[in-house]
Amino acid sequence: MVAFALALIGLALPVMPQLPFLITGFFGLSKVSPRFHHWITNTKVYRMLFSGLTEHCKQKRQEFEERGMKWYESLYFKMMTVIMVQD
Repeated sequence: MVAFALALIGLALPVMPQLPFLITGFFGLSKVSPRFHHWITNTKVYRMLFSGLTEHCKQKRQEFEERGMKWYESLYFKMMTVIMVQD
């Protein structure tokens, strides 16, 4: 709600930007209200702009999680090897 108020103030004052506050307000509202989230994600503009981006982000997140597990396993193995060699 505060973000929307700041966005409205930004409309009146040319010094203050309104777009970041509008984006923040919509993001917060979509997290709080499932009905608003469903409405905004089913609009034509949202699907046109963000459908490819969401798929790309899901792919990158999966790759990151896989890489993270490999990195963690590698670090654990190296630490155990060092501990065993010191004994």
